[in-house]
Amino acid sequence: MVILVPFIIIFIIFTYIYRLKFNKMPYSSLYMSGEILTRAKEQGEGISNMKLQKLLYIANGLYLAKNGTPLIEEPIKAWTYGPVIENVYHEYKQYGNENITKIPWEYQLNNSKIKLDNNVNEVVDFVLEVAKKLSAIQLSNWTHAEKSPWSKAKLQGNTIISEKDIKDFFVQFLPKENIADDTISIDTPDNPEITNSTL
Repeated sequence: MVILVPFIIIFIIFTYIYRLKFNKMPYSSLYMSGEILTRAKEQGEGISNMKLQKLLYIANGLYLAKNGTPLIEEPIKAWTYGPVIENVYHEYKQYGNENITKIPWEYQLNNSKIKLDNNVNEVVDFVLEVAKKLSAIQLSNWTHAEKSPWSKAKLQGNTIISEKDIKDFFVQFLPKENIADDTISIDTPDNPEITNSTL
């Protein structure tokens, strides 16, 4: 029994490190891209590179506003035409405006090892509902709104959109504790309201 103790300790340490590695927060943007693309495909929804960028941006913003930590680990950059996660853009730029058909290898290799919590599942479900109601152009226009995190970054000459600005902006879409109708809504000029009752 004494001989087994060191092996048991090593096993416990290994298990702990494994869990830290594969269930860490935030997630890589390519992994979350895979999650969104996989669920979208199951629902018969096509996602272009531009639309994926905006869905990741919204999912990250809502998650950050609600939980205080970002959903994805990479910074969101303020490019000329909107907020962009650079490595995701380059992964799928060959598709142009067409729907993406490839699921990233990172997602395929790690999907069985990672268990997403309820908060992550909720924001992914929400952005998929957004994807069904708004086009990539409508989403892009929404991210360019006055006083949006992207607009502030561009005005200040910043290449990276700050987490604080993202959090402060998306807090307004979270339900207030004293409001009975527990919904998130995102307003756009072309679609006045999108709501989801799970967040």
